Amino acid sequence: MFLEKDYYLSILYSNPHVISHIITRLSADLLSAENKLMKIVNLNATGRIAEILLLLEEFYGTNGHSDTIKTTLKKKISAIWLEPPQKLQFG
Repeated sequence: MFLEKDYYLSILYSNPHVISHIITRLSADLLSAENKLMKIVNLNATGRIAEILLLLEEFYGTNGHSDTIKTTLKKKISAIWLEPPQKLQFG
């Protein structure tokens, strides 16, 4: 559903409790995203991949009993592993 900006703002300004609820929800979502990011950053490469796969499973769900994630990757994972590593260049 799409709401026009002016209509949306009029609802917010006329209902302070709605603004409070939205801010509370956005704050909770931001805190959750920050915690997930910090958890991933502090893991080794294998742990980061495992954690990201679990997040994808949580977000997209699985295909029944097959335990595969319901999404299509834009690039085949095998192609990622076959690419040569990027060299770091320092200025």
